[in-house]
Amino acid sequence: MSGELRKLAAQFISENSNRNSMITVTRLEISPDFKNATVYVTVFPTEQEAKVLEFLGRRRNDLRNAFKKQLKTKI
Repeated sequence: MSGELRKLAAQFISENSNRNSMITVTRLEISPDFKNATVYVTVFPTEQEAKVLEFLGRRRNDLRNAFKKQLKTKI
């Protein structure tokens, strides 16, 4: 499940970022009850890190909705 969510997160970021920096999804952790997921990213160049984190924070709900559309799970 973690691998599938990581692919979906990477695809979402690729489609929605402005491409001024390279954003790589390095890891994704899921809570044991599958209610929460944490996405870890690497940003290059590192000077763009604050802007990328702001972008990802703004688009958090959109990512959650993309997960819901792509995956057919109860939680």
